Amino acid sequence: MLLYGPGVTLGVQRGFPRLGDEAFPGHMNCNKQIAKILEEGGKVYACRFALQALYGYGEQNLIPGITPINPQDVLDIILLARRDNAFILNTWTL
Repeated sequence: MLLYGPGVTLGVQRGFPRLGDEAFPGHMNCNKQIAKILEEGGKVYACRFALQALYGYGEQNLIPGITPINPQDVLDIILLARRDNAFILNTWTL
């Protein structure tokens, strides 16, 4: 899974009043789904540029297991996925 643009915010640790605490049922759904992907052996990457320059989060804010990548690697990953006829879902509305 590749998180870039506004999608990087899906990989940021959440919680209230502390990280990991659910403020209401369903509050942590995205975090739990990403953690499950990682737990089952999936790989999740997040664009460093979007994370830091656009949204002000540091790498330490990511869910453990998400790999921060160089913004130039985003295009490489997309090209590899296209070459392999992988399913690609691009969305800018979260």
